[in-house]
Amino acid sequence: MQNINQLNVQNATNSKQGNYRARRRDKGEKDILLWVPEMWVEQFRALAEFCCENPEYYPMMCRSIKSGKFAKGADY
Repeated sequence: MQNINQLNVQNATNSKQGNYRARRRDKGEKDILLWVPEMWVEQFRALAEFCCENPEYYPMMCRSIKSGKFAKGADY
């Protein structure tokens, strides 16, 4: 007989959200919580979506909104 925690895990796994997360994990993606400045939320979402759809690309450079200069944003 299964205990309540096992049943809750099984129900969560069988849910739409659980299936969605499992499909994304199977594609090699990871669900993370990330704090970003409010003004950049849409840009971060668009960047993440692009990287998921095009895994051969990676984010590397950031651009200043004041000067327009580029700076290294990630070290790979």
